[in-house]
Parts: sequence; structure tokens; C-alpha cells
Amino acid sequence: MQDEELLKLLAGIKTIWPTFTAMNSEQGIEIWSKMLGDLDYMTCENAILELASTLKFAPAISEIRERLLRCYTPRLLTGEKPGEVF
Repeated sequence: MQDEELLKLLAGIKTIWPTFTAMNSEQGIEIWSKMLGDLDYMTCENAILELASTLKFAPAISEIRERLLRCYTPRLLTGEKPGEVF
């Protein structure tokens, strides 16, 4: 994921969950970049949108990665395009 995509993702999280504070410091942005930077933007965005339907508070990095592993890894391994939701 590119830096500008990460910032867009974090801004989306802040829009959904206004109390989200990772964007309040350079350190917060850097940590999220290190932890999510290896992921595909669209796939990550889809996982966050799915989490938005069930979480009252902003997801932790681990919750996003857990959702990705549970919902998308089998599809990615079979060659389907990242970001496709069925």
C-alpha cells in the first residue's frame, strides 16, 4: 500500500469512528504504516468496511489483519483479484 493510500484509509476510519486517534501523531501514522503497509489497499478497505457493520469502536490493527486472514486469504491464494467481495 502506498503512503497516500494509507492516509486515505486512516481518514476513512476517522470518518466512520470519530474517536479514532492514530492520525493525531506522526508516530501513530508510522506504526499503522508499518503494520498495514504490506497489504493491498482495496482488500484492506473492504475489510474495514465489513468491520464497520459490527464494531462500535475503531478496529485495532490486529482486528483488520484478522478479518483479512479470515475472509480474503483463501481467495487470494486461488488467484482471485484482491478487493473482490462475494
